[in-house]
Amino acid sequence: MQFLRTLEIKTEVKVDWLLEKIKANRDRHVKGYEEARVGYIEKAQEKLAARMEQLKNGKLVGLSFDLSVPRPHTTEYDTVIGMLKDTEAKTVVLSAAEYRMLVEDEWDWMRNFLVENAVYSPLLSTRALEIGLPV
Repeated sequence: MQFLRTLEIKTEVKVDWLLEKIKANRDRHVKGYEEARVGYIEKAQEKLAARMEQLKNGKLVGLSFDLSVPRPHTTEYDTVIGMLKDTEAKTVVLSAAEYRMLVEDEWDWMRNFLVENAVYSPLLSTRALEIGLPV
């Protein structure tokens, strides 16, 4: 979102509210990652079984796969959660970019995460479609 880089509006939010928002976003991320992990294993087993069958029948087949391994981003959430828990402030000021990331859960890595893992997870597939990404 290019316009957010030049938008200089800021907003002040309560730390407790922001903390709950980030925890909810983290929980949703973990659920999507866990679904993607299970889905990845299923798809990898299917592809391996198909290749094994071909090999058993004497066919020479390539063993490279086009599956992306799901990677969690929980440490990013955990860092912000830790910082908010440690602050003595009651409120924090967020820029538009920070608001987008922390409240709207639109991290810089999110689009790639959704595109790569939507094929494995119904939750991530739905989320990708909601923001107009191809699945």
